[in-house]
Amino acid sequence: MTKEIVQIVKEEIKKAEGYPLLQKAIQIAFEAHEGQTDKGGNPYILHPLHVVNQLETIDEKIVGVLHDTKEDAGLTDEFFRSEGFPERIIQGIDSVTRRPDETYMEFVKRSSGDELGRKVKKEDILHNMDLTRIPVITEKHKSLQKRYKKGLDYLNQAEGMK
Repeated sequence: MTKEIVQIVKEEIKKAEGYPLLQKAIQIAFEAHEGQTDKGGNPYILHPLHVVNQLETIDEKIVGVLHDTKEDAGLTDEFFRSEGFPERIIQGIDSVTRRPDETYMEFVKRSSGDELGRKVKKEDILHNMDLTRIPVITEKHKSLQKRYKKGLDYLNQAEGMK
């Protein structure tokens, strides 16, 4: 990781002062995503940090920053329990972790059933739809946009019914 990324993470941890569980979550996400890059070649940690800054409550922020750690880094519910995260947070993280046998829309629908998951998944999709992070936009990116739009529409509709 570059010094610049380390500095960004330190600033996020400082902003979370007074919220030790959020600080711990940011540190865990930083370590879990170390060396990973996004579709645009950027350090992956910038994605969960973007998501966390779009959310409001501390619980939403914790789930937001950890939302890809099970899927992308192999962290488990047992790990989160051992780190002192409450079941509500663990359920939220699980709701935004895609299962190997799920289609994308099955995953989105399951995420919508959890209040924390629904809010986090919406912000995750919105950031994934931001093509300014991608240096060269391909047909695959355009295809993903359609899938993301369908998922976002479903989440917005589900939110309206809650």
